[in-house]
Amino acid sequence: MDKMRLPAAQLVCPLLRQAWTKNIFSVTRNYFHSLHINQSHSHLQQSDNNVLGTDVRHGKKRLLTIHILTSSTPVHNVPFQRHLGLSSHNTYKHKGWAKDGIVNQVINTTDTGRRHLAHILGCEDVQALETLAELFPPSAGLEVLTASLIQEKVNTFLSFGLPIALLHKAPRFLTQTSTAELHRRLSLFQERGFLEDVLGEQAIVKEHYFGHYMESNSLHFQAAWRELCANQDALEGHRNQFEYIKFRLNTTSAITEKLMQKTYLKRGMSQSRLKMFLDFILLEAKLSPDFVINYLSIIGYSVERTRLRFLVFKKANSGQITDHGRLYHALKLSQKQFREEYDDVINRLSKSNREVRLFFNQESC
Repeated sequence: MDKMRLPAAQLVCPLLRQAWTKNIFSVTRNYFHSLHINQSHSHLQQSDNNVLGTDVRHGKKRLLTIHILTSSTPVHNVPFQRHLGLSSHNTYKHKGWAKDGIVNQVINTTDTGRRHLAHILGCEDVQALETLAELFPPSAGLEVLTASLIQEKVNTFLSFGLPIALLHKAPRFLTQTSTAELHRRLSLFQERGFLEDVLGEQAIVKEHYFGHYMESNSLHFQAAWRELCANQDALEGHRNQFEYIKFRLNTTSAITEKLMQKTYLKRGMSQSRLKMFLDFILLEAKLSPDFVINYLSIIGYSVERTRLRFLVFKKANSGQITDHGRLYHALKLSQKQFREEYDDVINRLSKSNREVRLFFNQESC
């Protein structure tokens, strides 16, 4: 078959493969030459002042771009903006996104292209390119996106009143999440008050996790969203964990502050888990708030473990809980020690209580 009768895209593919190892200027020149557009598309030469990058060495201007090879469509039928990587076209949804990525990378790695990205991404200091490289390393994947697509996502992010500095801390959603999905997630966060929270107290949404919520896939996002909503609901209308503990235990601000400095609360505990624990101690076990205040370390154990041990201890003491110190000691024992001390009671309860039987037959808890 005559080589000249092959589709133009097939002729140019070898040139694209050379683009990674050879000078981009020679590849671009060979590309335009292979499509025989030196004369038929002189309007591109007349418009090259609008191209993001040009090379003026040896007194000549050379185009620093490659036509997006998604078909054998002649260059003059493709909007010139496509040459600049400024299309609103979503790279990831296009069947030729891999080829588009090569083109965009060629553009975005030029000094002019990188300065344009720096401007879009809010790197406005005198060392814009250095700031861009520091905040968005090659692993971030921004090189393969069109400038307009990045601009579109940045504008969506900023339209919710979020600072550009927050985007700098978690930029991966720019490449992982579509504009429509980003808008949907931010809208959900706004409706629940989570955007205000992440910029303020971070009672529910921690700043260092915010980017993960925006970039994660749909399955993970749904699971995270349910957990966030459960934690917010667990506060029962209170603004933060401090106010919630103060309300549930009926303590002063000074005492609550001391409790918040305890290890298990200081290092962080989910609101839903804290609520489950307090519900058991105060409502189910009917113990006083003083028990929680004096023996706060028991919140480090699971509610299931605490409930079943409380049941065994109560049975061993004829249903009476009069000594909080002894109860605390029983709750802190290792599984082996607890089993040895309350073996008879466990065996009796196991006959009628399947949950007790299954739990204490485990090797550890």
